[in-house]
Formats: sequence, C-alpha cells, structure tokens
Amino acid sequence: MFGRKPKTDPVEMSRRLRGQALSVGHGELGLAPTEARQHVWGVLMELGYPQAVATLVALGDGTTSLYISTGGGIIGAGEHPPVRAAAEKLLGATEAHLDGFQSVTETPLPQTGRVRAVVNSEIAFEENLPPGSTIKPFTALAALRAGLIDEDSRTLCREKYSHEGFQTVCSHPRDLAPLNPTEAIAYSCNYYFGKVGERLNEASFVSTLSEFGFGKSSGINVAREGQGKLPRDGWHSQTAIGESDDLLATPIQLIDAYSALVNGGHLFAPRVASARGYIPELRASIAIK
Repeated sequence: MFGRKPKTDPVEMSRRLRGQALSVGHGELGLAPTEARQHVWGVLMELGYPQAVATLVALGDGTTSLYISTGGGIIGAGEHPPVRAAAEKLLGATEAHLDGFQSVTETPLPQTGRVRAVVNSEIAFEENLPPGSTIKPFTALAALRAGLIDEDSRTLCREKYSHEGFQTVCSHPRDLAPLNPTEAIAYSCNYYFGKVGERLNEASFVSTLSEFGFGKSSGINVAREGQGKLPRDGWHSQTAIGESDDLLATPIQLIDAYSALVNGGHLFAPRVASARGYIPELRASIAIK
C-alpha cells in the first residue's frame, strides 16, 4: 500500500532553507561573476526578536525568498519585477560596500530587534516599492478577520488571474489540489489572493496593514525614512497580491511587520545601535487572529 509522506515540520524546513542559503556555493547554483558584480552573488539579511527571526535571501539569478524561523515564508517573490529590481539593487549595494563587511565562521540567529548592519540606508529605509507577494500573509489575515475565508477555505488555481484589465500568472506547479490559505501563501498563488481581493474591501485591508506599521514611519533612528503608501479611495483586487502603485512599502517596514506577524504580535521600533545597553522598544501589541 502507498501511504502519505509525513509532513515536514515548518520550523525545521525554515531552518534547513536558511542553512542551505548560508552554505551553498555560486557554482552549485550556476551563478558567475558579472561586469557589475565581480564578487557578490547573494545576500542574506535578517531581523530578529526573542520570539522569531525573519530571513531575507536574494540571489544573482533573481531568486528572492523570505523565511520565518517559526515556519512559513515566501518563496518565488523574485518573479515580480518590483521585488526583483529591489533585490538587484541590494546585491549591487552590497558589492559597492563589500570592504565594510567582516568574515565570520558562525551564523547564529539574531535575538533582538537591533539592526546590526546597513549596506544602503537609502534602499533599506527610504525607498518605497510595491511589496509584491510579500503582502499576501497580511491579505490572508485581513480576509480572515473579515470572515471572508477560514483556515480551510480552498480555491483551485486556474494558473492565470485577470480582473478589470489586470493580468498575471502563477509560477507554482500546475497540478496542485485546491489550496487553503496556508498553502496559497507557501506557493505564492496569485489566483487565490486575486480572488480574495475581489471580495475584500479597502477598509478591512488598510486597517490590518496599518496595525502592522505600513503607511507610516517605523520609528527607526535614522535621519530620513520613507512612509510607504496605503490605498485610499480606489480598491483594486491586484492590491491584495501586492501589484499596485496604490500600495508601497520600504524594506524596513516589511521586515518589521513580518517579525510582528510571527512573534505573537509584538511590533518593535527597529534601531541601528550597538549591543551594549540595547533595550527593544515595543510600538504596539497586535492580536494575531
């Protein structure tokens, strides 16, 4: 008889993916130096709090992923041009400032909200970009709160999503069974979240995102910071999948929001600071339900 394979523990999977990103060589990925980047072919950036760590990985072939230490994340975000462009800027900035980095032999998970290193503060704190698929977990939470879906609401992906002149495709395997919210996030299914967006309203979406710090300063202690942008007076379903100029976010806003999403709802003010005497500053406590 054939039995189902045991499900992989999501926490272990996140740990394994992080380990692979830290240990893989550029030759194994088929990546070679370019004229613009002679040395940097990948970047791993993390933000940690006592309860969870968010790990962003960007590679020279456009691959961009976000892993959460408590399980889950986003794979395939680099399929979206705005995310891919931002990842390329991150790689280029790292190349330009490579002399400022130190070699390490150990890579422990960060434990607080302290920002330990910044390669390009303009990109990290000031640049407002469409978030792409990274917004989908927050869309799911907004829809759950509005009673539009539950943890087992399933939709069969039709591979292509189109609505009101907007079109996009899904990059995940084509032979999947109907997806629930968790699976739709894992596969970054545009069709699933586009359909959710058709039922979701602007007020519910904006209310949830505002709680997580989108559309406002994160409070980081730098001279200039982008505010991002939330949709106002014009809801479109593609906003639910992060593909709209009506929704913009800075990298630090996204990382801070993800940390709150996975650490029990504790939204901290990120700080560029030394380890000595550092005390995390809690901005808000959010009910994750």
